[in-house]
Amino acid sequence: MGIWFITAYFPQLEREKSRSFDFFGFLCMGIGLASLLYFFDVLISPDVSVHLKWAAAMVFSICALTYLWHASRIEHPIISGALWHIQRFRVMSIASLVMRLSLSSMPFLMPLFLQTSLGWSAFQAGMMFIPVALGSMLSKQCVVFIVEHFSEKPRLILNGLGSSLTMMVLAESTLHFHPVIVLLALFLNGFFGSNQYNMMNTAAYSVLENKLLSEGSTIYSMIIQVGMSFGIALAGMLMITLVGHANLSMNLPAWAFNRVIWIGSFIPFCAMFLFTRVHPNEHIHGNNQH
Repeated sequence: MGIWFITAYFPQLEREKSRSFDFFGFLCMGIGLASLLYFFDVLISPDVSVHLKWAAAMVFSICALTYLWHASRIEHPIISGALWHIQRFRVMSIASLVMRLSLSSMPFLMPLFLQTSLGWSAFQAGMMFIPVALGSMLSKQCVVFIVEHFSEKPRLILNGLGSSLTMMVLAESTLHFHPVIVLLALFLNGFFGSNQYNMMNTAAYSVLENKLLSEGSTIYSMIIQVGMSFGIALAGMLMITLVGHANLSMNLPAWAFNRVIWIGSFIPFCAMFLFTRVHPNEHIHGNNQH
């Protein structure tokens, strides 16, 4: 079904002229990114040895440095440095990473809180996240209206502020739990978060020329995956720092979740600052303004 939709509705973009595939760069990027994602995924796991974690970090570092050296020596690297000269794409990529450091921790922290602090079952904790999906679906219906009636910077900043405020409400709910308030906050968190992702993605891709779309989507997708992985790892590291490895159990204190979510709620403000740096006069599908 997905292949049919792509074939039927996506424009067929033809490359101006063929060029050789950068196989060595592909290997460096693939191995390096796989090692980086593995490192973030096991960063807080006590079952994985520290030596293996450092080995994954070293493999990423070696592959990244090798790729940078390789890319500077060939005409058509698999990921072009020209992407980072596009101011809007650069800002949105960093902002997307920052936002996901905060928002991606919530599907990890809230079910964990409900199970370890309140004693809920995994099924009950999972059902509490239905409002997040409903909020995300509603945002898809509202995004056109928001784009048509609000300029870019205000809607990005207001969405970031909404995401931050809902996380603050959820942080306080860990100490003063009320199901209705938590459900409403999760619904709004899904609404603002989904809106933010859609708007950042649109802003990032809107300035890419056809010849850079493939490279841009590759690097942007990598940033999304890294941001989500590191967001969960960051939340876990903060939790371990607060309660200690020895005290990790099925009865984690509510105050620890309160502090970790409060810390995460301030991260979107960094992204909001980045949104103020976007050039309003950068042309769509033009990438020469810095």
